[in-house]
Amino acid sequence: MIFETMNDRGLSLTPTDMLKGYLLAYITDEEKRDDAANIWKVQSHELKEISTEETSDFLKAWLRSQYAQSIRERKKNAKPRDFDRLGTEFHRWVRDHKDIVQEKENLKVGIGLNTSDDFYGFIKNDFTFYWSAICNLTQCFIRILAWIGGCLPCGPIRTDLTISSNSCSSQA
Repeated sequence: MIFETMNDRGLSLTPTDMLKGYLLAYITDEEKRDDAANIWKVQSHELKEISTEETSDFLKAWLRSQYAQSIRERKKNAKPRDFDRLGTEFHRWVRDHKDIVQEKENLKVGIGLNTSDDFYGFIKNDFTFYWSAICNLTQCFIRILAWIGGCLPCGPIRTDLTISSNSCSSQA
């Protein structure tokens, strides 16, 4: 249990670390587990280059977009629901909903992590797919911001401009 909340140096693990450890622990094939660990390491490193919290923010956004089926009601003493828990304790939510797959009012509830291959596929396919999408969007956003920053001295932002070799050019 200690390695679920603390590392070998006695430091508290982040929710991201706990989720990674949880998912990898269920991959029984050593080669697949090493592959999944490497995928997580490489992709998390790339996200951390954007921001130290980017991996956590990515996981929250991805899991909320795919699995949150409910949100806390706006009344006193309302209990946190999927959306809220995925924003604060996504590692616990995944653990609690790993193998629950049921249709509820035409919605799939749970993740469907039942076998070692399901856990491997969750990292190899799902994590990679959504990670790639967020990295592409982030890179585009950074380019747009850089382009806008380069164009601001030209005057107000114009709608007839295109991005071309990091310079302002008109479509005219």
